[in-house]
Amino acid sequence: MSDDGLVPLVLSTLRTAGHWPTRIQAGTARGGSMHLSRAGMLDILDLTPDGDVLFIECKRKDGKLNDNQLGFIEWCVKHGHEHRIRVVRSVEDAAALVEGGWRDV
Repeated sequence: MSDDGLVPLVLSTLRTAGHWPTRIQAGTARGGSMHLSRAGMLDILDLTPDGDVLFIECKRKDGKLNDNQLGFIEWCVKHGHEHRIRVVRSVEDAAALVEGGWRDV
């Protein structure tokens, strides 16, 4: 499964569990007339039922974060958000995030 195929499944898993996830698109929209999220923003911004905000990146099992994503994570660490970042590589990872609490993933 590609990472693009994983994103909708993770969104569905989170929504079913009562989260409020949103897919984030980075880059520029077609035609270049509308700027989307800054390069490096992770795939999903998730508002959890217990008041937390998570940044979730969906990757294949062998997928690696790119330089822009690593830069975003470095920024998060610098500003105290590092504990809110998760990389999921399967629907099971997303389910574990919901079932076991995001701090345990």
